[in-house]
Amino acid sequence: EDNFDDHDELNYGMRLGWNAKWKQRFSTNYSLTAGFRQYAFLFGERSQDNYTQRNLRFDFSYNWILFKRLRLDGEQRIYVTYNVKDFADRNFTDRSTRNLESRLGAFYRWNGKWRSNFQFYRKEIHVSYLNWEEFTETTLDTTITLRIEMRHNYSQRLNKGVNRILWEVGYKHAGRFRRLISSMTRLEN
Repeated sequence: EDNFDDHDELNYGMRLGWNAKWKQRFSTNYSLTAGFRQYAFLFGERSQDNYTQRNLRFDFSYNWILFKRLRLDGEQRIYVTYNVKDFADRNFTDRSTRNLESRLGAFYRWNGKWRSNFQFYRKEIHVSYLNWEEFTETTLDTTITLRIEMRHNYSQRLNKGVNRILWEVGYKHAGRFRRLISSMTRLEN
């Protein structure tokens, strides 16, 4: 009786993609995704929370075999989401979120037993107050996440069967940086 979260959702989505192999050792993937979602709460106690979400996303990735033993691959993602209330939003809760993700990987095979790989990952998220009528934004929060990994693998077959022993050593560093705006006194800017 105290839970008024029951709601209906209406979703529309579209995705276009293109994969290309440019040379024997280089390929790329592209995709564009768009979506439209409406949330309608069934109880009057939550009707002020009805909202519409629009999103757009672009993905790019590649795979490049530079040499017989060295491979590079990476991904780039850019996506935006807009959450807009269906009623006059006196609490200024319409939001936009912008994301930028990047990943770069390098893999090297020293011989049949030793392999090394390096990974770099960065994600940046901007959350903003959204004025949908004027299509303007005021940044509220920015979060940047960094991750660096380096691993070395040694694998040895124990017998003529499929049994293997695998040793892995490496280093991983993760960092997060956050910038908040503590006051929303000047939303018109």
